[in-house]
Formats: sequence, structure tokens, C-alpha cells
Amino acid sequence: MLTTLSSFFVLWWMIDVRLVNGFSFCSGRLEILHNGIWGTVCDDQWDSLNAAVVCRQLDCGNVVESLRVFGQGSGQIWLDEVQCIGIETALQNCASSAWGVHDCGHHEDVGLLCEEVFYPFGLAAGDTNNSASLDGSSSVIQLLSPFLFFGRTYQQIYVNNNGHLTFNQPSVQNVPDHFPSYGSQDIIAGLWTNLDNRQRGVVSYHQYTSGNVLTRATQDINTHFPNLTFTASWVFVATWDKVVYFNTSSETSFQVVLISGSNFSFILMNYGDVAVTGHPVQAGYDAVYSADYFVIPGSNKGNLIPNLRSSSNVNFPGHWAFRVDSGPKSKKDQTGAGQVRSAKQC
Repeated sequence: MLTTLSSFFVLWWMIDVRLVNGFSFCSGRLEILHNGIWGTVCDDQWDSLNAAVVCRQLDCGNVVESLRVFGQGSGQIWLDEVQCIGIETALQNCASSAWGVHDCGHHEDVGLLCEEVFYPFGLAAGDTNNSASLDGSSSVIQLLSPFLFFGRTYQQIYVNNNGHLTFNQPSVQNVPDHFPSYGSQDIIAGLWTNLDNRQRGVVSYHQYTSGNVLTRATQDINTHFPNLTFTASWVFVATWDKVVYFNTSSETSFQVVLISGSNFSFILMNYGDVAVTGHPVQAGYDAVYSADYFVIPGSNKGNLIPNLRSSSNVNFPGHWAFRVDSGPKSKKDQTGAGQVRSAKQC
């Protein structure tokens, strides 16, 4: 017998879903919370419409694979015969068998992979947009939580239209320094180059201290740094969405995410479609006097930067992760393994 989950008098805020045992917040075995206990979902009748509802509920974009194996769960199998029509905002609004009623084993647990290139951004995420100006920047942004960057604690930040973040002052520089620059400021460069949001594209940012974004950041960091036990308390997301290079019509999209909690600080760099450019480019980070720095391989060559979408140091194409609160004084990245692991590098 099929029914909607809401007919079991379970309020929507008492139900939650998650993806576990994957390689990011937006991939893994599907689990749903019922009566305080997490359980799995059986793959009977499971299809792309069901998966689309889950990806949307988690703010994870579109479905990449609607059914994929991410290991077997244990304990309860909560749902079977789930049938969504695809427009529901949450799995609990879909028809299914009653809670705990199934004819399944854990070898039939649903797993899925959502698109999840970027953290939420734009109008729907409540972003603040930078003004459309050549070589412009945000006004000073007061951080809701201090951010520790290689021993220096910052309470403010600037999002510069040319693809980089600075802490002490805005930057109008459209020709990037090549790291190590041995300069006097800390720089985080998602893709520092000559961008022009007057023509097309949006540069925006948002801070979070609660909600799904913190949940996602917590899971991402614990996945990328398996030797840590981390809980995010603050996330800052800066996004360059379909911004064109100066004097061209070629678009590029990328994101820099700052994450902190307790005494830990991390940077995630996420890459969408990045076009070839003849302008000088640079992606990575550079600390004061280059005591710590990292250059994403190939990111200083304009003809190679489309590869940013397929390269990684955490075995997740298009995603780079760094621990930046402190650490060894070297140019190596600060991932859990202490070395670059790449899906593709040039």
C-alpha cells in the first residue's frame, strides 16, 4: 500500500535525509531519519525522479547518477517502493510503502550522485552582489566569525571582481602575481585574472552560521581530511558566475569557500566551466612573504585552465581542498594526505 509519508503524522522538520559513504556531501548511500534513527531506502521502484527530489532537498543541484552503489548500510530499512513525480520539495512528500515495511536487504540500498559543483549561490541563496565595475571589489565585509590563515586571524575580507580574495584592503590588480610572490599580504586566488562583470556575469558572496551549508561543509571537510573530526561553525562562499574575461565573450565560473570551526580553517575551490584565456592567470593561495603557498597545477597557463574542472587534490574532479590555519612551511597543499592527488593534471 502506497501513501505519502506525511500521512503518518510525522512533521516535516522531524525528518531529514543525508548521503553517506560517498566522496562529498552530495554523493553516497541515501539515509532518512525517522523517530531519531537513521535508516536506508530500498531501490525498488527507484528512478531519476526520486533522485531529483533528494538532490534538490539537499541543495545539491541536478542528478548525475540516480542509482549507484556506495556500500551497504546496517540497521533499519525505512522506505520501499518510493514513487515521486519529480516536483516534490522533499522525499517525505513522495508516495511510498509504510515506514519499515519492505521486502529488501541492504544489498538493495539506494545510493546516488548529485551534480554538486558549487555550494548554493545567487539570489535564492541570499547572496550580496558586487557592483558591476572594471577591476572593482566588494566593500569591506565584516566576518561573522574570525578566519585563521597561517597564524594570522582576520575579521574582515574583500571579494575582488578579478577572481581573488584579500583581507586588509581591496585589490584592483588585474594581472596576477605569480606565486610565490614574496609579498606583504595574504591572497586567496580562485582564478585571479582580468575579468569584467560589466559585460556579463555576477560576482557574489554570502556568510553562513547555521543550516544545510554548514552541514555540507562539515561532511566535505571530514571526507577530504579523514584524520580530523571537524564541525563547521562558519562558512563564507564567494562565487564568480559566468563572468567574462576582459574584452572577450568567454565565460568562466568558479567558487571559493572559506570554512572554519574550533581552531581549524579550510579553503575549498570549486570549478565549473572555465574558458581558455590569453590573459595571465593564477589559482591557489599565497601567504605573507610566501611562507606558505600553493599553485594549482596548470592554473598559471591560460590555455590549460579548462582542466580545472577535471583536476583535484581530493579525488573529486573540479574540487580542491586545503587546510590553512597552520601547518608545515612548504608549498605542499594541506590535505589529509599532505600531497596532491589529482584526477587530471597537466
